[in-house]
Amino acid sequence: MNFVTEYEAWLRPGRVVSRDHGKEIQADVWACGIPRDVFIGTSNIPDESDVVTLARLLEKAPERLAEFNSFCEQQGLVPDIADERAACQFLEYLNGACVAWIHLPVGPDQDALLARIREVADQLELDVRGPV
Repeated sequence: MNFVTEYEAWLRPGRVVSRDHGKEIQADVWACGIPRDVFIGTSNIPDESDVVTLARLLEKAPERLAEFNSFCEQQGLVPDIADERAACQFLEYLNGACVAWIHLPVGPDQDALLARIREVADQLELDVRGPV
């Protein structure tokens, strides 16, 4: 049995990318020598949880509503807090978003591989978080 330590690659706050960004960049990561079974790009699918999270944020910080409306206008989104896509993209812009899972194999090469992953992630303006 092979053991792994789980990490995540996160988009840095302040960026707007497609919901399939993780899948779009994974080939670039693999081309840098990171194995396919180690770096797995994800898709971020908007859903009701984004609407709930945005509502909670606006309850605590109602002044953020103007920022949400401005963001939506700039991105061509419907400025409706019940719109899943608008809520998701705004939250990703504020907080960043997980765009890949990293399954780091436990073993003698793990530190070197993690250092290489961090280097490649930094070039792509991603942060490696974990272990999770």
